[in-house]
Amino acid sequence: MSAALKKAGALVTIEQLAVLDILVSNEKPMTMSELSLGVFKVNANITRIVDKLEQKELVERFARKSDRRSLKVMATKKGELEFHRMLPIIMQTQREYGKTITDEEKKELLRIVKKIIDANT
Repeated sequence: MSAALKKAGALVTIEQLAVLDILVSNEKPMTMSELSLGVFKVNANITRIVDKLEQKELVERFARKSDRRSLKVMATKKGELEFHRMLPIIMQTQREYGKTITDEEKKELLRIVKKIIDANT
């Protein structure tokens, strides 16, 4: 996946793209804790990823009016454009990966992933 992104001239890594995906899909600012739950990363890792995205002007952070200690993050227009530019590459790569396993293996994988998600919600 990383090779496909690099070949396409992506501005982001796969980890950074996952954070952009959550922010773009959510369509509203999110706290770091909300982001960490969305991508199954600890807050320290999310902070590092958001720092990199902010340096690239793909996200912006701002203090909440009700609590200035708590920051919210949202994708910038540039971040949304980068996510949508990379989405077809991700989808094509996933289709190619999907060809390497049988339909039965795909069903089993989905069952396992659903079980993991259900256990963490």
